[in-house]
Amino acid sequence: MQRLIKLFVAFAVAACLPLTTFAASQLTITDIRESIQENNLDIQIVYPQIDGDNLTEPAQNINSTIQEYVKILKNSATKKRDTGGSAEGVFAYNTARNAGGYVSLVLKDTLNASSLAHPETNQRSITFEAMTKQELTFDQLFVESKDYKNVVNELINDEIAKRALGDKLLEDYKGVCSNTKFYLTDTSVVIYYNPAECFPHSEGIVEFEIPYSQLNGILKPEITSALA
Repeated sequence: MQRLIKLFVAFAVAACLPLTTFAASQLTITDIRESIQENNLDIQIVYPQIDGDNLTEPAQNINSTIQEYVKILKNSATKKRDTGGSAEGVFAYNTARNAGGYVSLVLKDTLNASSLAHPETNQRSITFEAMTKQELTFDQLFVESKDYKNVVNELINDEIAKRALGDKLLEDYKGVCSNTKFYLTDTSVVIYYNPAECFPHSEGIVEFEIPYSQLNGILKPEITSALA
C-alpha cells in the first residue's frame, strides 16, 4: 500500500489537492473520505461532491457520476481480492480550474493487486459551468462553424513529433472527437489518454497541454472571455 499512498500524495501535492471544503463561484465542493481496510483489502478514497440544499438536477448528475467512478474502483479492488491474494486501491482528485465560471475536476484511481503485473491507473475528468452545473463536452468548447478538429489535431501531432512519441503510438493517431477526454486549467486545454489507449502502458497517462492563445478564433466567445 505504501507505493499507492506515495502516488496519492504525489498527485495531491502536484495539483494542490484541496482537502477541505472550498467555494467556487457560488459553488461549494466538499471532500468525501472513505477508508476500507479488511481481509487483504485496502482502499483509500477522497472524492469531491457539490454541496448545498436543493441541488439542481445537473449538480446531482455530477455527484452521481463521481460516486459511480468510486464504486467502480471499490468493485474492481474487491473482485481482485476475492479471486485470491490482496488488493489495494486509491482514489484521489484535484481541481485543475476553479475560475471564470468554469470548474474542472480531475479524478484519478489506481488499483494494485497481487494478481496484476503492474498497478492499473485510470484518469477521468468533469468540466462544468459553476453557475448552471451543466457539464461540457469537448466539442462544446468550440464554435460550431470552425473546423476545430484539424487545428487541434495539428497541434497534437506537432507535440507527438517534438516529444518523439510517434514510434510509440499503438496505431496511427486518429485525432480528437466530440467526446475527447479533456480538462481546463487557468491557461490551457489539456487533452489526455489513459495507459494503453493510444500509447503503451509504460508511458502512463499521456497529456497534451494546449494554451488558450493557440485556440484563438475557434473557442466559443463566451468561453474565451471567461477563460481570459
